[in-house]
Formats: sequence, C-alpha cells, structure tokens
Amino acid sequence: MLHKLDRNITNHRKILLISALVFSLFCAALLLISLYLNGWNFIYVIDDPYIHMAIAKNFVTSGSWAVNGQVFTSATSSPLWTLLISLSYFITGVNTVDPLVLNFVFSILSLAAAVHILKYFKAGKYIYYVIIVFIFSSPLPALVFTGMEHTAQIWLSLLFVFYASLYATGKNESAALLISLVIISMLLTALRYEDLFLVFSASVFFAARKKFLPAALIMIAGVIPPVLYGIISVDSGSMFLPSSILVKSRVGELSAIEILKIPYRALKRMLEPDIIFLLPPMVLVIYRNYKLRLKELDTKQVMAAIFILTYLLHMCFAQTGWFFRYEAYLVSMGIIILWVNIYPAYLKGANKENNFSAIKSRSPVFSRIILAAVILSVCGRAVSSFLVPQSSNNIYNQHFQMAAFVNTLPAGTTIAANDIGMLNFYTHNKIVDLWGLADNDAAAYKLNGNYTTSAIENITRQKGVELAIIYTDWFSQYGGVSNDWQMLGSWKMTRLNIVCGNERVSFYSLNKDLAPQYKTLLDKFSASLPASVLYTGY
Repeated sequence: MLHKLDRNITNHRKILLISALVFSLFCAALLLISLYLNGWNFIYVIDDPYIHMAIAKNFVTSGSWAVNGQVFTSATSSPLWTLLISLSYFITGVNTVDPLVLNFVFSILSLAAAVHILKYFKAGKYIYYVIIVFIFSSPLPALVFTGMEHTAQIWLSLLFVFYASLYATGKNESAALLISLVIISMLLTALRYEDLFLVFSASVFFAARKKFLPAALIMIAGVIPPVLYGIISVDSGSMFLPSSILVKSRVGELSAIEILKIPYRALKRMLEPDIIFLLPPMVLVIYRNYKLRLKELDTKQVMAAIFILTYLLHMCFAQTGWFFRYEAYLVSMGIIILWVNIYPAYLKGANKENNFSAIKSRSPVFSRIILAAVILSVCGRAVSSFLVPQSSNNIYNQHFQMAAFVNTLPAGTTIAANDIGMLNFYTHNKIVDLWGLADNDAAAYKLNGNYTTSAIENITRQKGVELAIIYTDWFSQYGGVSNDWQMLGSWKMTRLNIVCGNERVSFYSLNKDLAPQYKTLLDKFSASLPASVLYTGY
C-alpha cells in the first residue's frame, strides 16, 4: 500500500514537471518571437501593467503611490499586485521583467494547485489532457505576457475553493485550515476586487451548512482589504473605490432601468463563445451526481456549488474578455471542478478501454456537452496565446513609440492622453489621464454624467496641458475634443491590431505658439517609426 502511494505521488510530480516544461517551452517561444518583432525590446501585450509598474516605481523611489509621481492615484483595483511589484523593485531595482517573472512563478504554482486537486480526487490517467486544457484555456501563456495579477488570482482561487469545500463538508475542520482560508480570503480581495464574489459564495455555503463562525470570519477577512484601501484612498483625496473600477463599470449609471438590464448583460456574457461551456455541464454534473448519491453534497459537489454562485455573480456585476483575463479564474476553476466531478461518475469504467466510450454509452447527451466544452475551451481560448507576439508588437508600434516620442519633448511638457501606462513608466513628464483612470477630475465628470467637450477643455486648461496624444474617436461620444486644438499628425498601424484601442493615434497641440516646435519634433521622430506604422502630418 505504501509503495503504491509513493508511486502515485511520484507520478503526480512527474505530471507537474512535464506540464511545467511544456508551459515553459511554449512561453519561451512566444518571448523569442515577440522580442524579434519588437527590435529586441520586451513589451507586454497590453498597456495596463505599466500603470502598476509606474505606481510601483514611484512608490519605491519616492514613497508616492501615484502613476505620475505627484498625487496619490487610486488607479489600480489590485493593490496587492502593485505592492508585489514594488517589493520586487526594492530588491532588483526598477525594470520591465519583474511582472513577467512573477507571472511565471504564479503560473507554476497554479499548475501545482491544479495537479494537487486532481491527485486528491484520484482523477485518473487522463490528467495530462486535463492539464493541457487547463494551461491553454485559462490561458496561462497569454496571462503571463499581460504582466497583470490574473495568474496569482488563479492560484489563490483554486486553493480557496478546494480548502473551502474540504472545510464545508467536514473532511478537514482544523483550525489551521480555517486560518488558511481567512488569509487566502484577504489575499484574494487585495488582489482583485471581484474575488469578493468567490469569498461571498463560500461564506453563503458555510452559513447554509450552519458553520456561521467560519462564514463570518472569511467574509470579514475578504472585506478588510477593499475597505482599508478605500479609507486610505479617501484620506489621500481620492475616491473610496479605485477609479479603474468606477470608470470602467456602470456604477455611476445605476438607475432602475440599468439595474433591470443586469440579467440581460449577464446572459449575454454567459453566451460568449469562449465561456459558454462553463455553466451547463457544471449544473448537469452537480444535479446528476446528487441524484446518484441521494445524500449530502460531497466535496466535489460543494466546489461546483461555490463555483456556480461565483460565476453568476461575476456575470452580473463584472467584466469578461479583454485578452481573456477577467474571467480567467472562473475558467481555470471550472475546468478542474468539472473534471473531478465528471471522472468518478462517467470515466472510471473507461479506464480499461483507454477511451471515452464509457461516457458515450452512459450518457450520449452528456458526452456531446463535454466534447463541445473541450473544443470551445481549447480552440476558443487557446488562440489568445498564439496572439501574444502580434499583440506585443501592437503595443510596441504604438504605446512604446509614444513614450519614446514624449522623451524627445522639452522637459516639463504636460501631456494629455487616454492610455497612460507606458507614458508614465518610461517618461518623467506630467501625464493627464483624460479617460479618468488616473485623474480624479476626469473620473468625477464621467461619474456625474457631465463629461463633455467643455469638461475636457476645463481639465486640460487647469492642468496646463500643452500636447494631447489620444484616440480621437474615443471622445466622439462626449462631443469630441475642442476645435481650438491644432492637429499635428497621426500614426496608423498597418498590421493587424489586436489590443490597441484604435489603430490610429493622433497628436494635438493645445498651445498655438508651441505648435510649430511640436510639429518639427513629431516629423523628425516619425521618420524613425517602424515600417508598419504610417505617419500622416497636418
């Protein structure tokens, strides 16, 4: 018996090692291709991580929690991730690769957590296929190159839902496990605010099983980080919730009509091709297993129940998409939870045949659902990982070039922009965020429904903006920019645009006296743009 146990442990270590190797080699290939496309400059696939990096840079170098190094900026809904980058910068110095390294480490930890859960439930010989689907459907390779916190969220979410199910079903009610749940609850919500959905779901399930004290402890622990950060933000002159949440969400539009639209938006998100596979088989699995046992929900079903409530809350109140990252923790949990529920009821009899014929004979409808789920998840979501080089090249051709151009401007030039990450990380100029993520005035105008051409004019005038680098089309919904702004030119990417807000970025002078000087600098710099970027001067 001990020999079999040792062999089982060794096999799972081998599975983790091979999975980590496959993942590492794939990421290495993506990195090399991206570097080649970007003139050997390492570039993330979106602009957002540079906001975290800019805050971390300023926090380490000047003690200021600010994007531009001057005023407290609540521009991140992931304070813990920014703190982790700050810690890495304190150790290694300010650089661009630390978020990549952090993401790689958390991806390996996520793989370890997934393998551990599959091992606990004796998931069988198909585990290699499950892990491959897990890697590319999450999708871990793409998330690594976002430089964001989602790989850490996946790791903590897997641990939390697994430990919560063990505690809820009485398989492990130790004080150590409860303390672990409390700590993970705090880490989750400090990492991503929507993790409150997961913590709340587990708390509800604990309370339903009359575990009221654990329910209260994990819920209180989960609420502490957002509340604490909110208090600090308000005390520093910002808003209670991060501006990134307020501006991107519909918090400022919560009229009765908008509230009634929530179910419609949730259903629309659920029907998105890359995540439609999650809910139907999960509901079917928990119902079928419950019918077969006619007893209390077991650990696997508790995981599924917590997942379903978390999933529904996320679909109602949070975002999906944008490089597959917002729902990545749901997909990752869903794949593992589905498998540990499917395997014992539908696949154990298929071991000897080494195929899926047992599923088909037991439930042809169920087998087709699972097959569709695998196809949709692998093909629909895995494609994002193959888009990494081109997406990184998009950011290089636009945002990186914008930052390089700003560095050629006279010291002290104040610039307005709507994508501010790279501009703040790579330059020392004052950047005014017209989109409101890092500017309280713009955010306030938007939340009050008063963001107009006049408001934009007021913001730029009060803050001494001399040059604007923006997506002109983005501001059409607010009445457009002022006619007094003088267009200097524009850059247009001619290659496929995957991640940038627009293939064309425009340059405006807000100071007529300095317009000729800025135009000369723009003409000169634009001559060295990548060949795939077309410059049009005015």
